[in-house]
Amino acid sequence: MKIFFLRILGNNTIFLKNKYQLLCNIEENIPGLYNYRTMANSFQLDIGLNYIINKKGVEIRLLFADVFKTANPEYYYVSGGVRQTYKNYFDTRMFRIMVTWRPGNWFNKTIQKPSSSNTEEKQRL
Repeated sequence: MKIFFLRILGNNTIFLKNKYQLLCNIEENIPGLYNYRTMANSFQLDIGLNYIINKKGVEIRLLFADVFKTANPEYYYVSGGVRQTYKNYFDTRMFRIMVTWRPGNWFNKTIQKPSSSNTEEKQRL
């Protein structure tokens, strides 16, 4: 079993402001040999947006996966002079909304006062 194909992945997060992040994930499969079959090119682009509310501990995410509907690899091989072609399309297109809330520790909040570095010296005097 030999595998000779190349996959290029790129995951990028762009910080627009303090609260906004833009996500761009790219996956490219270069044509090559996969086991006994030859794989054609396939490409996938995911785009997302994150909105973070720091004071409340809330994060809202939107994600569009496989924007151009191009994540459909095609495999083929020749057997007995006949070309066999497989077009696999696992529908990965989706729109996802996620809301995350991290409540934190509201009840045990203690305020620490900074102490000076010479507290022991001052106590001795």
